[in-house]
Amino acid sequence: MQSKFMRPKGNIIWEMITDEEGPLYFSFDKKTIYNFWTDYWNLTDEERSIFDKEYPVMAALKNPDVTVPEYDGNDSDSEDEEEYEYSD
Repeated sequence: MQSKFMRPKGNIIWEMITDEEGPLYFSFDKKTIYNFWTDYWNLTDEERSIFDKEYPVMAALKNPDVTVPEYDGNDSDSEDEEEYEYSD
């Protein structure tokens, strides 16, 4: 079975689309797949920096040095309004 990916337009990281609840699978090149919960500290410094920028809330769960942006009460940036690109 071929994996399917999605990402917000402008992001570098691809999220793998899965029916599983819990794990966040992601990739920088759609070839090497990482599991956030087990592989975060296995990322290169550059990859971790990109992840921390694109997913600061998730990154803060693993890395106390990551600053989570303060919620401003404006839902205009919510995921359902964000444009995504999809790929196999």
